[in-house]
Amino acid sequence: MLKVIYSETGQYLEHTSSAMTEWLAQQRQLASHIGDELIVESCTAAILLPASYTVMAELTQLVAPFKGSTMEWSYVDADMIEVVLCGLWVSSFVEGHEGTFLVDMSDLTALALMQLWADAARQMSTVSR
Repeated sequence: MLKVIYSETGQYLEHTSSAMTEWLAQQRQLASHIGDELIVESCTAAILLPASYTVMAELTQLVAPFKGSTMEWSYVDADMIEVVLCGLWVSSFVEGHEGTFLVDMSDLTALALMQLWADAARQMSTVSR
């Protein structure tokens, strides 16, 4: 499973080998113990990646089994690609922008997508220096 975590400081990707139902059950139990509400709803999230040949080649292979279901990609402009993921939004805030987005996918796919995202983040940080 892939988790996309949205916080005040940014967006982070994390992989977990837990099943989505198991992870959600733990979060519900934690929210119940602390008297908090847990909101879970279906939605989509997007990850931006640079539109380089290597990223496009790898994305084409990653997305092929999911096309039209869990994951798709498209060009944002000449420089960026948007990977759109379908999954669940989990948050304690009704109107907040902080929470965790969950995507049910294989460990291999999640790790490959995380690697692309990490490489893009490193590439962007060296360009901005």
